[in-house]
Amino acid sequence: MANLDIERDLESKGYSLIAGVDEVGRGPLAGPVVVASVIMPLDEESIIEGVDDSKKLSPKKRALLYDKIIEKCIIYKLAVVDNDVVDDINILNATKEGMRNVIDGLKYADIVLIDAVKLEDVKHKTMSIIHGDALSYSIACASIIAKVFRDRMMDEWSLEYPEYGFERNKGYGTRLHIEAIKKYGLSPIHRRTFTEKFVYTGKTEDIESDKHAEHAKKCECRHEDKHAKKCECNREDKCEEIDLLEIDSKHAEYAQKCECRHEDKQEDCAE
Repeated sequence: MANLDIERDLESKGYSLIAGVDEVGRGPLAGPVVVASVIMPLDEESIIEGVDDSKKLSPKKRALLYDKIIEKCIIYKLAVVDNDVVDDINILNATKEGMRNVIDGLKYADIVLIDAVKLEDVKHKTMSIIHGDALSYSIACASIIAKVFRDRMMDEWSLEYPEYGFERNKGYGTRLHIEAIKKYGLSPIHRRTFTEKFVYTGKTEDIESDKHAEHAKKCECRHEDKHAKKCECNREDKCEEIDLLEIDSKHAEYAQKCECRHEDKQEDCAE
């Protein structure tokens, strides 16, 4: 469970209304990034047991905690930054835009605790905390709100675009999701800047990119800083490896650490 040490320390310094902010959805190939802010009552009677970083909780546990947080919170705000904005201004700036919206949307706050991201030009005083969703009760509550809200959005999108399995992968780049992109192309909610390596358009630059990627796969040196000099496609920039096996390997490694432990489902694991 996320502890209250940070909040208690701030209370001892005179802070009362302490908000937490977190985002969900920076890494997926599809869907929005969702940001939540929340101010929770911090008296002992109001503390919700079991609150933790949303990634450590099962979907069922998150849903139960989400209802309790919404019921008990003093106030919460949500911002949904869609895939088109992510493509236009990049994921970091999209995340910051969402965070500014939910912070400035709070009428009152003595201080706002943010998971990792540093922000300027916002309405309230902020404090950035690395691994804040695991260390701060307030940030953990925000992470649960954002996660459950976004997952439910992706469940709804799965009804409109069932071929991509959004109800299982929540937009993350699982093997089956990538195979669906290659087979069906992109849906309107896919992030073009995240998926361009998986989509072939027939344009000259894509043909050259495909040759370059194929050459990178075969290269035994794997030294990206030296590979471009030897690359037969003669691109001046570094040779970017596009290796789906490597992606799958990373996902499998993560799935081994996933609390669900469903090895037969790890290809769709999006926890």
